[in-house]
Amino acid sequence: MLDRITSALPATVILVSTLIPNLNSATEANIETINAAIPAMVKARTDNGALIYLADMHTGYITDADLNQVDGIHPNDGT
Repeated sequence: MLDRITSALPATVILVSTLIPNLNSATEANIETINAAIPAMVKARTDNGALIYLADMHTGYITDADLNQVDGIHPNDGT
């Protein structure tokens, strides 16, 4: 998808995010595997001139305490 966007609209700025944490340990392990691959994917494209920026939403920005304790997936609404 990134390649299609940058080919069709090379002046477009794209923001890519890592996945947020998850309280389920098996799901979190999968998220960590996926997140580990994202920086290299972004760098490969920025090295070729793409205007892509990475927002790390997993490391310290959203913590386990921010997640809905019922589903362990979604950030809570603060109430």
